[in-house]
Amino acid sequence: MNHPSIRPVAVAVFDIGTNTTKLVIAEVESSTGAITENKFLKETTRIGEGLATNGEISASALLRTVNAIERFLQVVHQYDCEHVFAFSTHALRSAANGKEAASRIETETGIDIRNLSGEEEARFAYSSARAHLGPLEPESFLIDVGGGSTEFLHACRDQVLEIRSLPLGALSLTERFLESDPIDNKEYARLRTHVSAVVTPLFEGLIPQAGRTGLVASGGSVVTIKKMSNRSQTHTAVTTPKIRIGDIRRLQAQCLALPLEKRKRLPGIEPDRADIIPAGLAVVIAFMEAAHKKVLKINPGGVRDGALIHLVQNNFRW
Repeated sequence: MNHPSIRPVAVAVFDIGTNTTKLVIAEVESSTGAITENKFLKETTRIGEGLATNGEISASALLRTVNAIERFLQVVHQYDCEHVFAFSTHALRSAANGKEAASRIETETGIDIRNLSGEEEARFAYSSARAHLGPLEPESFLIDVGGGSTEFLHACRDQVLEIRSLPLGALSLTERFLESDPIDNKEYARLRTHVSAVVTPLFEGLIPQAGRTGLVASGGSVVTIKKMSNRSQTHTAVTTPKIRIGDIRRLQAQCLALPLEKRKRLPGIEPDRADIIPAGLAVVIAFMEAAHKKVLKINPGGVRDGALIHLVQNNFRW
């Protein structure tokens, strides 16, 4: 007797980040839970623009985000998605008018938004890293560098020991510290000093062991750094999901030496991320220095992938 095949479940997940709004559409095998990504879209909507100085979501940033989601919804309808989810991160979580902004998005687009906590973001990023990279070192540190915050997680043998949401987003740091073009050395030094003051205490009393301790990173700035490194090198090692601190420091020096318009034309960089990448580089380098790591593992996924994994594992419920 022939059994009818079970059609995969189509799922859409919106990620309303501080710097970028993203959409992933995936198919989930009903029998195995295997996830296959079919479509990925993103737009730099910067809902967190001005948040670092004004403390609120602006009307223009909100409108950009609503318009992007409405465009993305047309694609969702094309794929006949059975489940549609949306989550937001630092900007809507921290803004004084965050609840009102989220309500406006829900009213305008018809999608419900879950405002993730910093802990949820970190755990989702950790799930994504394990899915993409396989078993991690016995002691692992993970960072997800976003536009408004950086999530930090410390795990030992898959047991989570500490989670922190840190005010070290690439967009928010840029708005707070960097005004000159090209970037003034004194401005950048103040940014680096601030970042180090936040990051260094996280590792006090910890003694990293060679071969047993790893540092994993994800987020838009991290993926951009990896792409820039790949485009600037030709040897085969760049295909591995790792990058050395020397390569990152060279990218940093290159970015600081150029005005924004020339930085936009660097190989591997997206032009609309060129203004915030120096801040992202400062965050990554600060963590590598504090953890005494010369090599950084890159997770090509992140919070969005982890959220999808969580939803599949929980029968499409938050």
